[in-house]
Amino acid sequence: MKNKKIVGSLLAASIALSATFSGCSLVTSNSAVDMEQVIATVNISSAEGLSAADSDIFNSYKTAVGTTQIMKRELVAYFLNAGADYMNNYNASYSQVFTMLVDGLVENAVLTQYAVMYLLDKKAESSSKETVLSEYTSKATYTEKLEYLLHDPSEEYGHPDDPDLDVKVAKYNLYSTINNAIDSQEKAIIDEDEQTSGEGSRTTPGGVDSEQEDYYPKAEGKTAEGFADGDLYYNVYTGYNGYLLKDSGIYKDEDVIEGSTRSTRIKAYNQFMQILDQNGLVDIETDDLRDLIHGVAYMDIEYATQLENRVINKYYDIYEEEQESKLTDGGAYEYLQAVYDDLKDDQQENNKTASAFKTAIDNMSDTSFVLYSPDTQGEGTYGYVYNILLPFDSVQSAMLAKYQADHADSKNGGYTLKYYQLRNQLLDAIRSSDQRTPWFNGATEYSFKAEEGGFAPAATDGEKSYYAGLNNDRNWLFFQNNLTK
Repeated sequence: MKNKKIVGSLLAASIALSATFSGCSLVTSNSAVDMEQVIATVNISSAEGLSAADSDIFNSYKTAVGTTQIMKRELVAYFLNAGADYMNNYNASYSQVFTMLVDGLVENAVLTQYAVMYLLDKKAESSSKETVLSEYTSKATYTEKLEYLLHDPSEEYGHPDDPDLDVKVAKYNLYSTINNAIDSQEKAIIDEDEQTSGEGSRTTPGGVDSEQEDYYPKAEGKTAEGFADGDLYYNVYTGYNGYLLKDSGIYKDEDVIEGSTRSTRIKAYNQFMQILDQNGLVDIETDDLRDLIHGVAYMDIEYATQLENRVINKYYDIYEEEQESKLTDGGAYEYLQAVYDDLKDDQQENNKTASAFKTAIDNMSDTSFVLYSPDTQGEGTYGYVYNILLPFDSVQSAMLAKYQADHADSKNGGYTLKYYQLRNQLLDAIRSSDQRTPWFNGATEYSFKAEEGGFAPAATDGEKSYYAGLNNDRNWLFFQNNLTK
């Protein structure tokens, strides 16, 4: 179960903001107050229709999780990230887009709250609810609480060799997104008015969106650069003190833009900050804009988004493993058997006629199975074989039409016995090799042993059996009655 995150980094669209929204503020003049408006609140502790297990989890941890407030700042940032695409590519209205985005933020908040409760409960399995709740609530900030949930040295669901792997991945995703956004500004500065094909610029930081979804660059043997083994070997490069190229880890080795200097980087970062300021995402009065990670309050929201995505993904991974274990012989296999029996019993009751069975077959899919076919008196059991139709050629079709005309039963309707005898002779004359890769063994209603049907290996006459798909060594064949009788 991959790619489960709901809300991506809200900075992603900043790469194109200078062209799309520069000079067009989406907020009021009193942006600090405006951005603090609460547009939705989420508290799932009063949800209805819960199972007994879920109710127990809710009752144990709902106080710790509390209520999530979604502010206008998040909606505006999400609009800059995704809303513009919907308006430009799908001709959606502002109203439609903002409604969709609010729904997405609410869904993300609901999933996050439930995942937080679930992960708290998993931690309590190796400790106690009281201890886990005390440790969780003692954390000073929301991001510290999420980091606590993601720290997992357990063998079963965690990373014993790297307990903070999820936290490092969240930071890497945030830092690489920021670098990517600043890169786009710096590239324009370096290129100025020149036309370029994009050479020398990266569009995706190394390792991001690779098949290994928990990738981050590790600092192995980088102590001389100030990194301890196992640390995240990556940092944001803004050009200001504390965010210099020499301290940016793998970015300086693989991702730095050709022609970059500290001067061009500072100019690009300042433009990036201006874009965020124009849209009310930073406050030049209270934020220390030179210290991006620790001095800009909005970065906490961005970091929390990345941590929430990891929390949701971790919940899904644990839940998926738990459900899969129930389908093994070592787990609750009886549950799977009971579901199978119930489905088969239902089909035995409802698929008693040929027409009902045909409807079931027509609706068959990878999630809608046909487990039962009805017996019909004198005809055996209905069967279903995929792609086994054997057509007449043009000569045989003409002969069949002649037989129908010559042997129509004018008294009783239909055709006389002679017609069916002649038609079977046409069927016997069909020659077709088996195009299916596998050959199936089934109950004798559907298949028969070759030797019992008179199709034993043709060593006596030296001829290959077309009926056996030109393979006289086959032990099982299909539909002798249907084909010859």
